[in-house]
Amino acid sequence: MPVKAKCTLRKSNLKECHPLLAQLIASKLAQAPSLASFKTPLFPIVLVLVLFLQGCAMVQGKLIEEIISSAKPERFRPLDVTSIVLRYVPLGKERQAVISELTTQGFEVKEAEQKLEGCADCESLVVLGSYTKKATIPILPYESFISLRIGFKQGKAADVSAWHTKNAY
Repeated sequence: MPVKAKCTLRKSNLKECHPLLAQLIASKLAQAPSLASFKTPLFPIVLVLVLFLQGCAMVQGKLIEEIISSAKPERFRPLDVTSIVLRYVPLGKERQAVISELTTQGFEVKEAEQKLEGCADCESLVVLGSYTKKATIPILPYESFISLRIGFKQGKAADVSAWHTKNAY
């Protein structure tokens, strides 16, 4: 059964295109009785699939999209993006709600013991979040990195700091 749906690849519809691409590849493979009689070169299909999946993993949540699309940091000079993060994680939000929100947005989240200098009464257990936007050139380790730290007073967010750092080109 051939796939006839049209799908243009954009950041806004990557999740919709992913199943269509998988269905197209599956239908192509089902048509070939064996790899020996497969008339279409396999390498271009695999290459397109790998590049497409890499693009799917780049941007996950609206917070990450907004930070990446905001002002671009200069190479190795972090840009303060605290004001953007505060729209999604306002002061006074409970610890578990903060962790849940950051995880939903696509951040890797962990808790660590750390003393915050700008927050005298903050608890020593802080939430750290990070997101790495992979480089399109595989030689480079990453294109940009978003890191954030949230301190709490009595279980509620009291201190938020977030930075967007650019590594590549």
